Amino acid sequence: ILATSSTVTILDFSTPESPEQLSRITAPGQIDAIAACGDMICIGVQSQGLWIIDISDPSAPVASISMPLDGRRFLVQREGNICWVASFASNMNCMCKLMALDIANPLSPIVLGSVDLGAHCSDWGNFRMCVNDSVAVINASDRSDEYNLTNCWVCDVADPSAPLILHHDTQYLSKFAIHQNMLFTRMLGHGIAVYRINTDGVIAFEGVQDTETTALDFVITENSVWTFGDVIYRLSPICGEDPILYSKNFYAHTQYDQWGDHFSTSRLEEYDVAGGSVFLLEAISMGD
Repeated sequence: ILATSSTVTILDFSTPESPEQLSRITAPGQIDAIAACGDMICIGVQSQGLWIIDISDPSAPVASISMPLDGRRFLVQREGNICWVASFASNMNCMCKLMALDIANPLSPIVLGSVDLGAHCSDWGNFRMCVNDSVAVINASDRSDEYNLTNCWVCDVADPSAPLILHHDTQYLSKFAIHQNMLFTRMLGHGIAVYRINTDGVIAFEGVQDTETTALDFVITENSVWTFGDVIYRLSPICGEDPILYSKNFYAHTQYDQWGDHFSTSRLEEYDVAGGSVFLLEAISMGD
């Protein structure tokens, strides 16, 4: 599932050498974030709120419901039938907020609980969220001339009906992932910084795991955290242990224009990870 601008595209990678587009659907606005699980996709749409798509038939996705929410920017993450939404507002009349929605019935989402984060940001801020193991970390970095501030919230979300803020400070985090009580975030240059999330919500630096390349993103599985860049690493929760590097294969497809000149290359990378496979799709355009 690929989200770009205001379009959601569903691809079939059963044949890695020749991925097939199954369908495409247009969102009612610019897409901020997407969370897929089972037969549903939850999408945060700028200035709109939550948009839910039924993909039980991947070749014919259906927009189930659009749920208006207060705010300008939205991040989403699914945990079973719970959809966590972080909303970010750009005026004093609407604060940033973390809320839990019950989406067992996608046609009628129910707000289980919420907590006001007590700040507001410009539309140009960098917003990040990760929810795992009953903890949510939300980071809003706003470098605009109007605000020029960073907010980091650590919340206890063990009870979705009553999320609460454990700790709030101005720590900046680049892209990050949390697993158990550890937080992994990328550093400038190479390497992954590892932090421990204490019971009071304070994020304490533990150490660094060395990687050869910059981590572009993180993915959390049941027992591991993976970092994706030019290569894939499985990160260790113990700072003194080295991350595990996984090998990859390439499937390249080159397109040419009507004059025979090189126009673009699509490269699909397949990684062997613990008996399974992970695929990354990269497109390089040589034109405008």
